[in-house]
Amino acid sequence: ARTAIIVACLKPLAVAAQEQRALFIGNSFSYVQGGVWAQYESIAEYCVPGLQVSVTSNAVGARTLSMSIAGPPAEMVKSGGYDLLVLQDQSDLMISGTSAVHDFFAPEAARHKATVGFYETWAKPVTGSNFTTGTLWRKAVYEKYAEISRDAGVPRVLIARVGEAFSKVLELYSGDTDEPAFNALYDIDREHPSLLG
Repeated sequence: ARTAIIVACLKPLAVAAQEQRALFIGNSFSYVQGGVWAQYESIAEYCVPGLQVSVTSNAVGARTLSMSIAGPPAEMVKSGGYDLLVLQDQSDLMISGTSAVHDFFAPEAARHKATVGFYETWAKPVTGSNFTTGTLWRKAVYEKYAEISRDAGVPRVLIARVGEAFSKVLELYSGDTDEPAFNALYDIDREHPSLLG
């Protein structure tokens, strides 16, 4: 997961002066291990000398992007004050996220002239399921979200390809989801990321 964030960070973001204000909207995949935003802040400030990242977040376990178009996360998005809006959908319930991105998140980001970053999730290594197929489905959904955002006039759209990074690690072990090195990417629940993941 960190690798994907580092890759996203290596493409310098346009920032006013040397400050970047980032808003993260997501769920438990975003907030475990101290929050992906803390890792992003550290990596971005390292990659861009002199950059000061200020982060605001709103993440609630199991929440979808569709659920985030109302209440506190929606108010945070509407109020602006961010250069980067990072969105992470509920990994298993992404079906209605397309309309949330189309009708709310992309137009709001375009209105505020903010970059949108999508934090791509991954499949669970569950017996009887196909990790690669599940992760490729998620990749396709996030690519659709990115396309919708570009079409709405968002000035810059990025995808932190975390799910794909998980798949690359799995490929190193011939697709063996029981491989301890692959499972080191997961917390004990084999769903959320470990600190390494």
